[in-house]
Amino acid sequence: MRIVAITSSYPIAGQPTASPFLLDWAASLVARDHSVHVITPAATGGAVTSAHRGVVVEAIDYMPMRSWQTLAYGAGMFENVQQNPLRLAQVPPLLAAMYRHAVRQASKADVLHAHWLFPSGLVAAWVHRSIGCPLVVTVHSTDFHILRALPGGRMLARFIAAECDALHFVADYLRRAFVAWLGNPAMLEGKTFVTPMGMSDEMAWSPVSSLAKHPSSFGFIGRLVPIKGVDALLHACAEVRPHRLVIAGNGPERHRLQRLADALSLPHVFLGSVSGAAKLEFFAKADVVVFPSRIDASGRTEGVPVAVLEALGRGRVVVAAAVGGIPEVIQHQHSGYLFEPGSVEDLIRVLREVLTNWPSAVRVAAAGRHRGSRLIASRLSALHEIMYLQALQRAAA
Repeated sequence: MRIVAITSSYPIAGQPTASPFLLDWAASLVARDHSVHVITPAATGGAVTSAHRGVVVEAIDYMPMRSWQTLAYGAGMFENVQQNPLRLAQVPPLLAAMYRHAVRQASKADVLHAHWLFPSGLVAAWVHRSIGCPLVVTVHSTDFHILRALPGGRMLARFIAAECDALHFVADYLRRAFVAWLGNPAMLEGKTFVTPMGMSDEMAWSPVSSLAKHPSSFGFIGRLVPIKGVDALLHACAEVRPHRLVIAGNGPERHRLQRLADALSLPHVFLGSVSGAAKLEFFAKADVVVFPSRIDASGRTEGVPVAVLEALGRGRVVVAAAVGGIPEVIQHQHSGYLFEPGSVEDLIRVLREVLTNWPSAVRVAAAGRHRGSRLIASRLSALHEIMYLQALQRAAA
């Protein structure tokens, strides 16, 4: 099949750590003899069409001046607008540019696949209405919460749901929440599909270092934005006192978190964004990897962070807040550890449990690695292929 993908985030030149799981998804489809053409916004560096791992990537300009293209990338579209609401003015030209390029490419495609309901899903629904190309839309989490907060968001969601031939959710909690909010379950009958995006095969199958006999290093990996809850981890570490705390990732919260770590006298290292060998090294040196995600005032939270799957696949002891789709991946005290979201006290309790019963935690990490190694891009691409065939059949009918 020839698959055209529309997404507001993709690892392009200058933004190599933006949604890297999408590259793994696309490359896995190419490995199954499909062709994938990705349309994504360009960053301030400007438009470029390139190929990486067999995937053609078309990064498109959408503003008159390239230096004005600041809506996508960085901390993420949602956080970028929170930092500067004037960036909302970039939304209409982005929608128009994505539509023009998507219509041209989708006219030659077998399947059109949009990642995130907004803006990509809305653009793809317009394209589908125009030319009828079979449409798949993936709901990740932030996109659902953005639409839910927008005036008229439910109307837009119903339009997207009506136009698509398959609606893919990265977690079942998202599917349930979306169906309940939409208020019309019959609209989605036979259309929904649930599976995480999956981590890279390299992350799963590269040699894994053994855990230390005596745990000393805690780690976090992800965007440094409020919803990730890294400040809660720092406060918990002030009580548990690990020998070393390593934070991998970038975002607008970085400087504030560094100041907080200094104020708490924590032995910390902020690595910035990591990928490839640097990411493997991060996991090798972290005995316990913590994901202290929170639910914000609007109800927004995580889907299934691919970093959680990576930590499991690398055989680390994973401690995570029980939010979003994370409990669908981690079974408490079996494949990882869960704690009450937003509770520093419960995080402290779980971390102390892990440290006190380290031999048991090592066994839990082994079970987690078995679980994580099954959630890899090449394995899940076969399920995506089934979804595309279902979309083609539905479109034909």
